[in-house]
Amino acid sequence: MIKLFSFVASCAGEKSKTAAFSDTLSEAFRKRAEEEGMEVRYERMTGADVHIDYCRSCNSCFRTGICPLDAGDDMKKLKEKMLAADILFFGSPVYLWQMSGMAKSVLDRIGYWAHRYELLGKPCLTFTTTDSSHGSEVSQEMAKLLRFMGTIVVDAGTKTAKGIETDPADTAEKLMAVYKDPASGVSFLQQNAHVSRVIMIRRYLKRIAGTGEEPIDEARVFHERGLDKYVILEEAIRELIPKPD
Repeated sequence: MIKLFSFVASCAGEKSKTAAFSDTLSEAFRKRAEEEGMEVRYERMTGADVHIDYCRSCNSCFRTGICPLDAGDDMKKLKEKMLAADILFFGSPVYLWQMSGMAKSVLDRIGYWAHRYELLGKPCLTFTTTDSSHGSEVSQEMAKLLRFMGTIVVDAGTKTAKGIETDPADTAEKLMAVYKDPASGVSFLQQNAHVSRVIMIRRYLKRIAGTGEEPIDEARVFHERGLDKYVILEEAIRELIPKPD
């Protein structure tokens, strides 16, 4: 059973065009999975289903791995669903040529995942809806940020008022390929960012070695997971991430 979780960063709820696009994309993937003899369990949440506070820039997540805001809003529940999913969908309407404020707030709140690779090797689909323009650019921007967190992204592009610019069946085919072999989808930018992170962590841990200083959480987790052993991100994914059944 493939657990597919979609978060649609629109507060329009069931009236959301982006939510409808998510459903279209998930149905295309369900049909593709059936051809492989796989079942898909799809769950979708929208911004209307959750209350998410803005990041307060306290840096607690980087230092301790804990966001104090999680105790007072729905971010903890959203994180749990994102982490538990086999495949993650992340969609947003386009507001003023950018992702929605809800989308950015969620990404801000999980920004420390880019330093811990909480989503390492997880197949991810990004998408937008727009009545005019800039949908593809916004989808690409969300994809870039999620790649920094370790996801292997298939960019589904955008649905405009004139129709769907991307073929859902083609998108489902690309997503299935990534699901079968996540390491094959590592981007050039993602690989370069990984090299920088490995160098930084190695230098930091070497500097504090023997001083008795406790490493900050992001460095400790990165090291304990063995991520700093791999300069090539594809190798880390192949070695550390279990293959799908």
